[in-house]
Amino acid sequence: MAKNIIKNILSIVTLLTAFFVFTLDISASDDYTRLAGNNRLDTAIQISQYGWPDGLITAERAVILARADNPADALSSASLAGAKDAPILLTYPNYLSPEVLAEIKRLKADKVYLLGGTGAIKEAVETALINEGLNVVRINGANRFETAALINEAAGSSLKTRAIIANGFTVADAISASTDAAINEIPIYLTRKNNLPIKLPVNIRSVDIYGGTGVISEEVVKQLEAEGISVNRVSGKSRYETNIAALNKLNKVTIDNMIIVRGTSVNTEKEDYPDAVAASGLANKKNAMVILTHPNYTPGVTKDFINEYYWQGQSTFVLGGKVAIANQVLRDAGFYVSDYKTIEEIEARWAKFKPTFSGNKYVELPQVSAPYKAGKLHEKYLTDAVKLTNFIRFLADLPDDVYHDAAMSEEAQHGAVLLDAINKLTHYPQKPADMSQEFYDIGYSATTSSNIAQGFNDISPTVIAYMDDFGLNNVEAVGHRRWILNPPMQKIGFGISGHFSAMKIIDRSRSRQFNFDYTAWPNQGAFPTQLFTYGEPWSVTLNGSKYSTPDLQSVTVTVTRLSDNQKWFLDAADNTINEGGEYFNVNNQGYGLPNCIIFRPGTQNDISNNEKFEVEITGIKYKDGSPATITYTIELFELFELEGYE
Repeated sequence: MAKNIIKNILSIVTLLTAFFVFTLDISASDDYTRLAGNNRLDTAIQISQYGWPDGLITAERAVILARADNPADALSSASLAGAKDAPILLTYPNYLSPEVLAEIKRLKADKVYLLGGTGAIKEAVETALINEGLNVVRINGANRFETAALINEAAGSSLKTRAIIANGFTVADAISASTDAAINEIPIYLTRKNNLPIKLPVNIRSVDIYGGTGVISEEVVKQLEAEGISVNRVSGKSRYETNIAALNKLNKVTIDNMIIVRGTSVNTEKEDYPDAVAASGLANKKNAMVILTHPNYTPGVTKDFINEYYWQGQSTFVLGGKVAIANQVLRDAGFYVSDYKTIEEIEARWAKFKPTFSGNKYVELPQVSAPYKAGKLHEKYLTDAVKLTNFIRFLADLPDDVYHDAAMSEEAQHGAVLLDAINKLTHYPQKPADMSQEFYDIGYSATTSSNIAQGFNDISPTVIAYMDDFGLNNVEAVGHRRWILNPPMQKIGFGISGHFSAMKIIDRSRSRQFNFDYTAWPNQGAFPTQLFTYGEPWSVTLNGSKYSTPDLQSVTVTVTRLSDNQKWFLDAADNTINEGGEYFNVNNQGYGLPNCIIFRPGTQNDISNNEKFEVEITGIKYKDGSPATITYTIELFELFELEGYE
């Protein structure tokens, strides 16, 4: 219902968007690699295969084997993995899985370091390894504290003058220490909260304690200082802050890559971090820092760190599947995630972004005659408009962290008042005789750098109308849509006066370059009909750093309705602008980004709720000139809560 009302209103609405020529230099640096298997053993194997694709190359040819369901003995293995250039594989306590054995053989290993006693990993596992002709070195002490010390001896890291101490019962801080330990071969010793149960080697003169006093008390500090050892505590208010504090200690200029791991236990009843304990071998191999995250969202401190220290040419590895680390975590962290979104995922994101403000949108009313006043919109009203914009960008696989900029909204408000005063929609308004030059200049700056509209007295429906872009004046370029879906955009502002509005949208201030393949509207996967329905043009904008500029005469789009296999073939022959019929165009102007393929498969009767469509685009080329094809599937559904826009 809401969408139909918007469509009816749009018959008297006019939209205009600004055109600017921009070039965008986006490298493939934001790509990430997710290393995930069907289970924890398989994920460790995937990590090993990625890090050591040609097998082991050291003279020792060693692998590390730790118990899969209890990370205690693996906590101190980072320096061993670094010293031996060894992957960390996991095993069940009672038997050696054929898949793990096959990976050991693929690696051409000669030696296996078996972590823990027979209470942790049974003799049957050791016997199976020996029967394969492998040299098995079991490292075990009377408890996890002694085992950690023995692991450091085997690594040779016990000879260092600096050591790391982490709580032996809380895993997260030890994982935070693994970057330093693996890359710099620094030993990790385990402790109880109030007592260090072992004596450190006499050569160790400084210690980094990981975690606050809640996990390692000042009693341990006193115990160390009594031995003449200097102590530095690495901690934060949360495990994520501790992790970032640890990474900030490193010389990040010398570290090439990132590894993102789950920072919470997969088991609510015990500490269990299967993917993370296998990270340190890869950290050494790829010279990468290990970053902790929540499984369902990116903590603010983590996101800030990634954005601040991300550099060109860097690779990012995500350990574990989407249950371990959800795709939304990566989106929150600024990575491009092109994935088939489910209805449930979209409903969950809408619950976060749906508008909540009710009341008078104005804090200060605008004045459209002398003395002119821009007026001011309520902050919560503006927040709702930003949230809707971010929901739209989420659907398009773009960063959905755009924020409201007060200065941009002030300028947009001046622009809306200027348009309202002359009662005309134009990017280049004439100055009213009774308007001050200062007011006019601010308003003119807004109208020439904004999406502008006439016919709505509310912002949110206007944003949806910009995305529709189906009018005869808009279908050729879908410029409003492309500005909203502009990857480098980081901030926006809004203004409204009477039935005129301005969306100050031309912004390229995102500090971190965003890698993507293409942006599609409607996008692949589930897609709400309230944001896309009959009569609207479809569009795909190509990343110019990956694809050559598309040519109208070469590109062909095939849309297939999967319910009855009805096909629409669209190409340059369909380039005549019309009202709701088949249409095709390639627009390479700089509305946000160039390289936009625009198409419309048919009349309003051809598209309905719950339909699935497959889109295939041919006749495009990669940057190197080789042919490319884009194929994706759309499933339309009704997101009922959007009825609130009526």
